[in-house]
Amino acid sequence: MYIRIFKNRFTIILGLSLFILQSCQKQNDGYGSILAHAQCRNNALDQPMIYIKEDSQASTSSFDYKQSGDAIGEAYFTNLKPGTYYVYARGYDPVNKLYVSGSKSIVVAHRERQNEYKVVVDAN
Repeated sequence: MYIRIFKNRFTIILGLSLFILQSCQKQNDGYGSILAHAQCRNNALDQPMIYIKEDSQASTSSFDYKQSGDAIGEAYFTNLKPGTYYVYARGYDPVNKLYVSGSKSIVVAHRERQNEYKVVVDAN
């Protein structure tokens, strides 16, 4: 009888231990996210196109990711490997009634948690 109780407790403890260990795995392997905000003279661009090029610090003709920004000029890019990214934005400034573009470089570091970056692209 004592052996049967010991086996049941051992099984429960083993099951709980495996469950806890499973939940302690790495979250994202160091990948990051970028929240890009496009603006001109502190005015958000209205639904800008925002492009990102991986492993680049300068102007380029091809991009790895592109996304249309929302009404406040923001686009969110996820699952980005650590590295340097070139962010390019173009769109319409409704306040100054101009089509503008701008760019900025940002480094996504290797971190396991809270690997989010906000970049403000000032377009002129």
